[in-house]
Amino acid sequence: MEAILGYQELWEVVKEGAKEKDEAANKKKDCKARCLLHQCVDLVNFEKIAKAKTAKECWVILQRAHGGAEKNQESKAAMYKKAV
Repeated sequence: MEAILGYQELWEVVKEGAKEKDEAANKKKDCKARCLLHQCVDLVNFEKIAKAKTAKECWVILQRAHGGAEKNQESKAAMYKKAV
């Protein structure tokens, strides 16, 4: 997701929230980021983030839902290194 949102220049909006002074630009970027997040998740995760008001709120919900994913990936990588 970081690659997709980064390419669209929306990653900062998701991670930190919209910070521009122009309210219309903030709303447009936030809506675009939420739309991309909705398109990138499966039905179960979509139901979790569907009612979120901002892209950042969507991202926080997804992080909470998948909080242990990074540790799990690190431990699998360490396991594969031991096997080799």
